[in-house]
Amino acid sequence: MAEFNSAWGYSGEPAVTATLGAAASTAEIVLGPQAIFLITCAGDFHVVFGNANMAAATVAAFQYPANSVQTLQTGDHTDRIRVFSTAGGVYWIQKLDRF
Repeated sequence: MAEFNSAWGYSGEPAVTATLGAAASTAEIVLGPQAIFLITCAGDFHVVFGNANMAAATVAAFQYPANSVQTLQTGDHTDRIRVFSTAGGVYWIQKLDRF
């Protein structure tokens, strides 16, 4: 559920960042349930949400434009993501905490 009257800031956990090859998916990135996070990638990217042993992300998932910064949340029933990029490039994920 969205909370519009809250202030959000960096969680204090280090950002997750790496270089993703073209037409490749990351391994599972565990963020925890109800985790709110920022994500961006140098190339167009696709994000899927799931739990342990989830399938790889593909172009079938919703596409976000290259270099856009998205704020996403894992939700109650998922605790991890996988990222796919058609062009590859550096991706960056930063968890947020509510103040």
